[in-house]
Amino acid sequence: MPVLPDKQMVSLRTWRGVQLYQFLPDYGQLIDLSWSLESRDVSTCRLTIPTPLAVDGGLPQIQPWLHWIDVWDGEGQKLLWSGPIQRAALGWQTTVITAKDIGALYTRTRCPITKRWDATDPAAIAHELVNAMIGLHNVNVAPIVRFDPFGDKFDYAVTADAAMLDTHISELVNLGLFWTVVGGVPMLGPRSRKPVAALSETDFMNSDGITLDRDGSSTFNDVLLLSGTDKSRSRVEMGGLNLQTIFHSDTTTGVSNTDRATKASARYVSRFHDTISLPDNAVLHPSAPVSIDELLPSARMTIEAFGMLIPVELTGIDVSYTPDTSAVSIRIAAVDDELPELITLQRKNSISGLGQGVGS
Repeated sequence: MPVLPDKQMVSLRTWRGVQLYQFLPDYGQLIDLSWSLESRDVSTCRLTIPTPLAVDGGLPQIQPWLHWIDVWDGEGQKLLWSGPIQRAALGWQTTVITAKDIGALYTRTRCPITKRWDATDPAAIAHELVNAMIGLHNVNVAPIVRFDPFGDKFDYAVTADAAMLDTHISELVNLGLFWTVVGGVPMLGPRSRKPVAALSETDFMNSDGITLDRDGSSTFNDVLLLSGTDKSRSRVEMGGLNLQTIFHSDTTTGVSNTDRATKASARYVSRFHDTISLPDNAVLHPSAPVSIDELLPSARMTIEAFGMLIPVELTGIDVSYTPDTSAVSIRIAAVDDELPELITLQRKNSISGLGQGVGS
């Protein structure tokens, strides 16, 4: 089974869903097409068509925001991408139509409700906000929400019309919210941590660009924890090195046992962390053992390279298509689900000091 459908086509419609036109690859109506899926960001679609089609081929005059484009498989059965048109650039030979997914409406929506949440998953908060936005703009779609069983809960408050919605979405991202848009549907909360696929170097068209990075930029083997007048130390032998660091008391709220936490942190920060890096255009082989349905941002997979099996998280995909060729490339990030207490608390403190909507 190929990663991508053999054919793709694009339909033009009104924001209310009235179909206006179809761009079919086999009839010279579609020169090239590219679209993406993004992690915690708005994705983009870019369609190039012949200008004669746009001028005298029966195509309605493009109206940004009023007109949307949908990307379908060649049978018109599976919706791959959807969103409002942002721009149509008419040239002598070709016309380029650019659209963004429904997340673009975050920047066109004032906060639609006034509410306070206590100890709530960020995905649940975002679900209410996005649902209210969808109702305001009369978009016929229902968000999908998934709760992270390992995530934290927060107090949060919003006031109608006090800020733009994208400001609140950004704050919720800082609190751990994952979101993406797939096939026009907002998905709030991460996918399962269970890997959806196992890939190897041979599953990429340009495997020569794959690198194994052994990073020592955050490596220490002598840890000192300062908590008021108390001190806790831990050192891990590392070939005679003395790479020192300090954790301060403002990172220790809620630490169950400072000595144990210090030792756990020393063991963690004294390790070198191996990660896989892919080239900028890491194109999957057409027969790679994964489908476009599985290539969703936040999905986990493993990549085998250089004799190591390394877990990664998908942060985005880029699809390019012409009537003759198609390709999908992926972007990944390293994952680490076993952070010690001090490291976790330090990272939480690094996102503190958000706007007035966040409570203690």
